[in-house]
Amino acid sequence: WKIWSESSETSSYVFGTKHIKNSYFFAHLESVYAAIDEVEYYAAEYDLSEAQQGLSPLLFQLPDGRVLSDYIVEKKYQKLQKIINKAFGIDLNQVQNLLPIFITNLLTQHILDQNSSISLDEHLWNYAQQQEKKCTGVEHFQEQIEILQNIEVEKQIKMLLDIGKNVSKYRKQILR
Repeated sequence: WKIWSESSETSSYVFGTKHIKNSYFFAHLESVYAAIDEVEYYAAEYDLSEAQQGLSPLLFQLPDGRVLSDYIVEKKYQKLQKIINKAFGIDLNQVQNLLPIFITNLLTQHILDQNSSISLDEHLWNYAQQQEKKCTGVEHFQEQIEILQNIEVEKQIKMLLDIGKNVSKYRKQILR
């Protein structure tokens, strides 16, 4: 979206955030580059340089050294493990120390055919820096992590179990 004022000579543009690595989105960037070229500042969802500094893996892990199987009864966990492995090729045992919301993110990335080495957000950030734009973030990365960490683990697990109950519905929701 383009935002402008009759009283100002400058315009601003708002793009939705895209944490994906799908080549489809990279193939249609000429108008986005043109918009970035017009502005003095580029503001991403958050300052990507913040995200790259001091990014502790502990931020993404379940609390108190717990693992996913600590929260789900054995039979349900084994069933979920089989479904996730078959549908997404992801072994829950390899990621069970992660908060379920980050496991869900891995599933989403798998659905979106991640065929680029960086996300669209990072690509546009890099482009803006190459064009010597002043780059900043609308939010702080740490604030976003704290928001995600404040979502109750039980709710995150329910979301993950719901995906396991109906993978095709989840795929359709993501691909809309």
